[in-house]
Amino acid sequence: MPWNQKSPPANGHPQMSKRKLLHYTQFALIGALGIAAVLFILFTKHTPSENEGEIKPIKAIGKIQDVTPQTNISQRISSEEKPRQDDRQLEIERFRAMTPDEKLDFLYERAKNMTYDPTPPKGRAFSSGIEQVMSWIFTTRLGDPPPPFPRMSIYDEVHLAEIILSDNPASQDDSEDIKYAKETVSLAKKELVKYIKEGGDIEGFLTYYRDQLSEAHHEYNSARRMVFEAYRTESDREVCDLYLQRMNAELAEKGIKEVVVPEKLIERFSKEMSTKGNE
Repeated sequence: MPWNQKSPPANGHPQMSKRKLLHYTQFALIGALGIAAVLFILFTKHTPSENEGEIKPIKAIGKIQDVTPQTNISQRISSEEKPRQDDRQLEIERFRAMTPDEKLDFLYERAKNMTYDPTPPKGRAFSSGIEQVMSWIFTTRLGDPPPPFPRMSIYDEVHLAEIILSDNPASQDDSEDIKYAKETVSLAKKELVKYIKEGGDIEGFLTYYRDQLSEAHHEYNSARRMVFEAYRTESDREVCDLYLQRMNAELAEKGIKEVVVPEKLIERFSKEMSTKGNE
């Protein structure tokens, strides 16, 4: 056996030294204390009683969220209308930049895309400007001043055939003047169709009749001026009355209205002549 090995014990078990026994004893004591501490913590933990309410979580207080104010309705509408206004302005600028011929072509194309409605708008007797002009011309009494003759619109020019061939009958709500105007325009349309078939145009047709009105008005004014002059300078009332009758007969043959001399005006002329005679 080696020189440093001790003899085994008599009972056959290895013999433990006193130092190792002390270490094992310390480890066992420390372990027992640890187990006791864990059990103490578990059994002494606070459990809510029946009288205590449920513990509610504390509401977290965070940063107030920034709120963006809602856009005003009028602002939204204006923002939606702005592109439309911009498009409208752009269209106007393009139109201004066009040549006269290009402008006419543009207006003609736009008028073609518009449909014609023969029903007059509420409060109006006719649905087109050309019908209104025809009403002015053909209902003017011979001797009265001729009505204005505005240039026909491009819309009326494009839809002229539809306007001429359309019917616009009088209704029960129309006044007598409007009924007469509608009937007169209806007859004038038929004459216009004949005139166009013979190679004429609407401008020549209306210009001719308006010239007739101008001549009749000029003739009426001439007759009226001569009759008034007779009453102002002639002392014999009977002679003046006969002259008035003759002039009106000539006007009536041409369909021109008669000259009327107010009685008060005749009396004034007589006083003026009497005053001059006394001087």
